[in-house]
Amino acid sequence: MAERVLLIGWDGADWGLIDPLLAAGRMPNLASLIESGVRGTLAAPRPLLTPMLWTTIATGKPPHAHGVVGHNQPWVNRRGVSPVTASIRTCAAIWDIVENSNAIAWPVSHPVAHHGGGVIVSDRYAMRSAYLLPMTEPEVARSVHPPVMRAALDGLCRRPQDMEVAALRQLIPRVGETDPADRRPATAAGVIAETMTIHGITRHVLEQIAPSRLTAVCFPGLERLSRIFMELHPPRLPFVDERDFALFRDVMTAAYELHDRVLGSLIGVAGDDATIVLVSDHGFHHDEKRPNFSPSAARASHEMMSDTWHRPEGIVIMSGPHVRQSTQPIRGHVLDVVPSVLALLGRPKGADMPGRAWHDVLELGAVPANVPSYDGAERRRHASNDARDEAERTSDDAIAHLLGLGYTEPPDPATDRDVEQCEYTNATNLARSLLEANMPERAAELIEPWLARRPDDEALHALMEVARPRD
Repeated sequence: MAERVLLIGWDGADWGLIDPLLAAGRMPNLASLIESGVRGTLAAPRPLLTPMLWTTIATGKPPHAHGVVGHNQPWVNRRGVSPVTASIRTCAAIWDIVENSNAIAWPVSHPVAHHGGGVIVSDRYAMRSAYLLPMTEPEVARSVHPPVMRAALDGLCRRPQDMEVAALRQLIPRVGETDPADRRPATAAGVIAETMTIHGITRHVLEQIAPSRLTAVCFPGLERLSRIFMELHPPRLPFVDERDFALFRDVMTAAYELHDRVLGSLIGVAGDDATIVLVSDHGFHHDEKRPNFSPSAARASHEMMSDTWHRPEGIVIMSGPHVRQSTQPIRGHVLDVVPSVLALLGRPKGADMPGRAWHDVLELGAVPANVPSYDGAERRRHASNDARDEAERTSDDAIAHLLGLGYTEPPDPATDRDVEQCEYTNATNLARSLLEANMPERAAELIEPWLARRPDDEALHALMEVARPRD
């Protein structure tokens, strides 16, 4: 049984970019982790959407079980749409299951719920300083638990203007030659600030707070940068301007190197008896298989990115006292992460978790018997009404900032159309998830009423053809 587990998420990380950097000696900390443990791939079910996949990783359950089915959610009164919040998650995350655990910047963790122990810092907290996201004091208060942590954590927040020019030049060596009106360097500075904020908070929690069995932290920077800069990664795509290519071609490799340095820092403070589990939710096309269009120029929606630029294969690396060193790769699924971490901690998995623990690479002795579910006495305590009220009070300025980050989609001018489009998108996302889970009947039940409202929708007809194929 592992003394402690540090579960690290790298949003959108892909072996196709990592392996050349490993071969060149440019990610030494990741290389050391792999050499002492095992690496592999994680199959990711479609749709390849960040909120759905990271919630699946955190809960060990598919979207139709955990309830997070898109980037946005309608308000209870149907007067608007806001970015998805933790209030709609219907089952326990692993930090709710393991006593005195920590969770930092995990997607769809805002607002934080009352927690039995440990430290919970929502995914919105670092965004407040890194992207100057407007948040009211009550909103900020609901991004950290316990509240007494706020004073220390506020001092660790970094802003884009706090980043030295040298740090930005690591991503964009010729940043001084960019057009002052070009927002891409500012976005890169924001990602560096967010990454260093999350890093600083995690180090503080690991060093200053009483040892916890589990700390889960997620870094969103690789995904954020990929949406803007992967089209500029070598080799140059036909539609990419030569000057843009020359200025920004190194951003993605430098971003992976930054994450490697942060990884080395966290491994150093985690301790020799800690088991490190590093995962990504999906990959990202980076070579000749990249789509022949610019996501930023096309204002690509999350669903378009999922179907075109995302790859259905994430990464996994495990290393620690109870992980068998092996050159044979793990071939797992995102649903396997929670059962494997629970096994490391000597906890049984829920019988309603469809994934499996990687016992072939874990040296743990007897396997605990499954429990029926973790959603009874240990279920997270929702403050659903309060959380939804908070979402409905989200300021126009905050929504504007989230739009700029690609965190949510722009609304239609008419609120009713905006809400309907959100409900439609979430329904189709859920239908695709149900089809992936081999539940065509439930998928068809979702699609039918939408086909009645949108009889000419080709996407709905395609889904129904899969759910109920014609003879």
